[in-house]
Amino acid sequence: MGQNIDAQYNFIGKFEGLSAVGGVAAAAALPTSLAATNELAFGPSVGRAVWSGEGMASQAARSGLSTLGESPLGQIIPRLPAVFQGAAWATASYLWAAGATGAVVPFVSGLRAESYFVRYELPTLLANPSVRFLPYF
Repeated sequence: MGQNIDAQYNFIGKFEGLSAVGGVAAAAALPTSLAATNELAFGPSVGRAVWSGEGMASQAARSGLSTLGESPLGQIIPRLPAVFQGAAWATASYLWAAGATGAVVPFVSGLRAESYFVRYELPTLLANPSVRFLPYF
């Protein structure tokens, strides 16, 4: 265990020489790298739809817009053990909304306070400055 800690300190020590300019450059690149990571996990940031309620998933899918469940990450979550799926959907819902740009179309029927849409997607979309149009909300 002592060797692991020493190795970690050595690894950290290698970065002590970074300049303030390097730190600023890294910070400036962070939003771009986060957007790229979001698109890798979920697909294009433009043309995303959100849904909540019975029958709305299929209506959103027929719209031609992208839905979380159809995304690369959304295809993996149902294969996780059931104990992890709730937290995975909650996190994915937040990240789906946070990574959206442009118009996001909600397909909603019978809003429930405990839905992922109400708890994670809607507040994140409303706070997302990259979302230009969110009809009905």
